[in-house]
Amino acid sequence: MRSLTAWLLATVLPAVVFAVLWAGCDESLPPRVDPPEVLRPDVQMVGNTISLIGYDHDTLFTGGNVRLSMTNVHDEVLSEDARIRATVTLHLKVKPDSVRTLHLGLDDLVAPPGFFGPVLTIGVQERVELLAVWDQRTDNGTPFWTFPQYHEAFDSKGRPYYQSDTIPMVVTTSMQVFERVQPLEIVQRELPVVYELYFIGPPPPPN
Repeated sequence: MRSLTAWLLATVLPAVVFAVLWAGCDESLPPRVDPPEVLRPDVQMVGNTISLIGYDHDTLFTGGNVRLSMTNVHDEVLSEDARIRATVTLHLKVKPDSVRTLHLGLDDLVAPPGFFGPVLTIGVQERVELLAVWDQRTDNGTPFWTFPQYHEAFDSKGRPYYQSDTIPMVVTTSMQVFERVQPLEIVQRELPVVYELYFIGPPPPPN
């Protein structure tokens, strides 16, 4: 097991020093060699079908939570002081000006279980995961489910509900797990979602 800081000093710093010394020569610089990938971020929607029951002031829903992960893709165990934090920005592609921003931290950690710090250790191909559970509303409180178009459908018991077409949820994330390693970003990932509206009593007409 090697400290991530030690690994960076052993691999990246010598390359930087060599590049600086070589720049003083008259000969052309060698091709740039980027450092190998060590941590790989990812984002997924947990439950792409988001079901809502009730009206705006009394709504129960399932699905639509956001899972962030950071996987150790290096060939050694990584161990370093932890700084676990993330930012998630979401909007429906059909409504790009209606945004929700979520800020996550240690309280949202689901893997590794039982971590309290201060040193975080990630084995080879193991990952750190955060789960964002949110209310499907924009920063100003507007429900996301009011934006799509709907059509009428029926469940297995013949009860009516309204279902949206599959629409992209645009997600941008920034996630950090180690104190001395800058956050890694995922920009403009499109995740498909479907909204299903179940109403108590006669449902209102679709949009």
